[in-house]
Amino acid sequence: MSIIMKITKILIAITITVSFYSCQKDSDFEQNQEPNIQSFISIANLDKRMEDLISSSANENNEFRNPCHFVIITWDGWGRKSLNCDGWGLCDAEWFFWDCSNQQLGSTGSPLQFQSSTNRPFVDILFDEPIPSNVAIEDLALAIDEEFQVYIESEQINLTFKAQVYSYNETLGDYGGIRIYLD
Repeated sequence: MSIIMKITKILIAITITVSFYSCQKDSDFEQNQEPNIQSFISIANLDKRMEDLISSSANENNEFRNPCHFVIITWDGWGRKSLNCDGWGLCDAEWFFWDCSNQQLGSTGSPLQFQSSTNRPFVDILFDEPIPSNVAIEDLALAIDEEFQVYIESEQINLTFKAQVYSYNETLGDYGGIRIYLD
């Protein structure tokens, strides 16, 4: 076999190997892709939400147990456990009490509310402006990869954020949002 033939076979083998490796890396990249939704949308400011809620009909519908004593569920940022707490989802949450005289909130979070007919607790993540046209509605679904709990000692309740995908609901707030029912 001539030297040119050997070199040609080696080059073909290298090309096939590099192509296979490159395609595998593209596939891995696509599987780990997560739309960076949080950079395209604006979440309603918690201070403004509380101001609106205190003066709204939400209190009349018994969505809050005490009209000026709130349990605030908050989180440090967005993320999914499967993506090392990166991407669009929730990894964990904390709680604290807030009353009408407390400091400004400004953080990412939601007041704990209760469904008036069932007394089931929930939190709403409300959007603060219209959804941009380049964001698909299905990409707004918020994922919780692993169930986690928040225990509110003074209320003697243990709230569970169930592992599932929570869909966008256009009827929440002015621009839609995501409702997470807690068990």
